[in-house]
Amino acid sequence: MKIYDISTTLSEETLIWPNDPPFSRSVAKSVDKGNNSNVSVVTMGTHFGTHVDPPRHIYLDGRGVDALPLDALVGPAVVVDAGDAGMIEEDLVQSIPASERRILFRTANTLRLEAEPRAFFKDFVALTEGAARLLAERKALLVGIDYLSIEAAGMKTHPVHRVLMDAGTVIVEGLALAAVPAGRYTVVCAPLKLKDGDGAPSRVFLLDTVV
Repeated sequence: MKIYDISTTLSEETLIWPNDPPFSRSVAKSVDKGNNSNVSVVTMGTHFGTHVDPPRHIYLDGRGVDALPLDALVGPAVVVDAGDAGMIEEDLVQSIPASERRILFRTANTLRLEAEPRAFFKDFVALTEGAARLLAERKALLVGIDYLSIEAAGMKTHPVHRVLMDAGTVIVEGLALAAVPAGRYTVVCAPLKLKDGDGAPSRVFLLDTVV
């Protein structure tokens, strides 16, 4: 069985959303300073790197990341190659079998997410509201994308997020899909269990066996 780690590595070099809290790590205890162990202090935003967006990200009283259903985060999934599409439109969603309820989109974003030097691109590939509505109608359990947002930049009312969240769909952003062929897998998405969290960095794996 092959396992793909589709999580971004967290460091000072990891791409962040503009004006979000930066990542930092400092030493709290160190063996070379006489302590009996090494302990670091890490600070970062809840939407840093590969992360999950629960309803609390948009809604004041929305469900937090600690209350997301585990059966949405683990199970059969499909990686869909969007090619060079500028946006993920309804026609691409319609080409996916309706039985697929966990969908990860690999787009032209993939080569940008971890490119050197790190740079934020406003014209990243995202879902249209129509595509989100079709996924919601199909009762998608989880939808992921290979950039920092599933929604186009500048959408202040977050229509894509709202459509998916209102349908109970878990949103995963910042996936590292460059090495993953399109196809069917088992996804394991494990966000940090932050009480009432508005988001959480996540370790996400794909197994090349569907279970």
